[in-house]
Amino acid sequence: MENKVKDLLLRIHSHVKRARLLVLLSVLLLSCNFQPEGEIFTKVTPPSTTGLFINLENDTDQIIQLKEKTTFAYTIETDGKPLLESRVLLNGNVIWVSSLLSSAFDLDPALLNSGSYTLKIEFRVKSESGSIADEAGAEYIVVWKQKTIVVDHNIPTTPDDPNAIAISRIENADGILMIYWNQYNNFNFQYYELVREDYDDKGNYISGYIFPLYTESSQTSAIDFMYVGGKSIYKLKLHAANQVYSSPDKEYEHPYKPEISYKIESSGQVSVSWNSLHSLRNNFYQYKLELSETSGWAETVSFDLFNISDTSITYTPSNFKFGSQLNVTLSLIPSEYSSYYKKVHKTQLKYGNDFPTFEPYNFSLQFYATDKNFYFLKNFHLHKTNTAGETLDSLENYYDKIVINNNYLGVGYRNNKNYLLDLQTMTEVEELVLPSENNGVVFSISDNSKLAIEANTGIKIISLSGEEILATPYHINGFAGISPGAKYLMIDPVYRFDGSQYEIWTSLNSHYIKSIDFLPDEPSKVILGYYDKVGKYDLETKTVLLESFDYKGPCNYDPVTKKLGCLTSNQFVVLDPDTFEVYKSLDVDPSVGLFYLFNETIICSSGVQIKLSDIP
Repeated sequence: MENKVKDLLLRIHSHVKRARLLVLLSVLLLSCNFQPEGEIFTKVTPPSTTGLFINLENDTDQIIQLKEKTTFAYTIETDGKPLLESRVLLNGNVIWVSSLLSSAFDLDPALLNSGSYTLKIEFRVKSESGSIADEAGAEYIVVWKQKTIVVDHNIPTTPDDPNAIAISRIENADGILMIYWNQYNNFNFQYYELVREDYDDKGNYISGYIFPLYTESSQTSAIDFMYVGGKSIYKLKLHAANQVYSSPDKEYEHPYKPEISYKIESSGQVSVSWNSLHSLRNNFYQYKLELSETSGWAETVSFDLFNISDTSITYTPSNFKFGSQLNVTLSLIPSEYSSYYKKVHKTQLKYGNDFPTFEPYNFSLQFYATDKNFYFLKNFHLHKTNTAGETLDSLENYYDKIVINNNYLGVGYRNNKNYLLDLQTMTEVEELVLPSENNGVVFSISDNSKLAIEANTGIKIISLSGEEILATPYHINGFAGISPGAKYLMIDPVYRFDGSQYEIWTSLNSHYIKSIDFLPDEPSKVILGYYDKVGKYDLETKTVLLESFDYKGPCNYDPVTKKLGCLTSNQFVVLDPDTFEVYKSLDVDPSVGLFYLFNETIICSSGVQIKLSDIP
């Protein structure tokens, strides 16, 4: 045990001695001024940029005018050197980083303000020089490419702007319409948009046409192959910097009017004609004429004409007679044929001359020979017109029914009330306040202002003040009325006033009556138009003066010609009231309305008239 301890102590002592020796040698060395002789250099190859490139796709200009969102693609050639990264900077701000040899980034002018920007694309590769810095990864090569980006959001805002565009002129160049405008010179141009809007003679929009977009700013004219006459407004829009500027509208109207007309041939055929589109001949492709009758079940007849000089057709209508109308549609189809565009002209050809349309069922057409004026209901308003149908006056109120006498006095029914009307001044005089038990609708008024009313309890005759003159238990069963002098109440049975009271006088079979006409010069004589006959009767003597089953009602008496006009099936006949001999006859279309003879003229409520002198 003792030997082991000694051996251990000897080892420790030996180590201590060695440590002291090393310390001493170190001190001696530090205390010496050591200077090495000579220099030792390791030759390092300078880094080369040969073969290092940035290829920017479509790289042509140093200044890039950015007018829309654009993708910039680029590739990097490193000549085998390891790529560290590539970056894209805009005005020094990093906007893109990639570690790939091929990459792409977007620039959107919508995200930038107007102005100039410096675009820099750069990449870094290892230098591979073999230097200590290279070995340490602290040495690299930077290659870059730089461009100027320009953004401009400014576009014209008013016509006075120097850059504003406008249509300068529109002209017909040998049958082709040309539109011209000035050029927009700013680089932010995108395209021109040209639109045409078509209007009718009343200024109502009818159709439009959009031209193909013009994407070249240098294009300053267009050919309108689709224009075929009429009033049009051209609108030119500039699209630039993702904004739109609309130039002032330019109106153009070529004085083409088809002026569609017709002629009825002796054979019964109808010839329809219109004006040629020769002045716009280079835009012409086709006329398409469509005819449809307003009555019956006739189908539309269509004609396709491809010669610009073919401006008339002849056809045989199935039911084109006096009173009826032909709906006419003339389509002008331009040379650059398009299924979605055509210029359409519509009109109605009437068999007869124009007269206002009117509603004959709530108020029969009335004519006063003294002032040559007509009175009728149109859209529930009472109108007063001259013989040409021109409105002279009208009443504002709506009336469900109106009756008038020969002395310019009438009664209008509206809102369940009766109102007295003055037809000379065209005024509503007052409400007729009738006893409650006499409330009802006035269906006739005599020339001495007696009112015939159908009330709940029966037909009554009362005065304007509301005094009850006659009360009957009967109701209207067919056609009814009161004679001009109020002597006869024309219901079934007929009542006669004997000077002091009314009494039942005779029977008329009123259920079959369609019209009642008292003769002005013979107050006791009346002409009745039945469903199956026309008869002239003397009410005072209760005798039949004349009857004919060749004609039937409804009829009316014309105070000017002193003739009787009757609608008989498909003919309107003008009769001598003393003999029932035919003076004139005219084929008519009874399905379109009611017919009247007034002032030597046959008038239909569908809106036509024809003079008796024009009927063969």
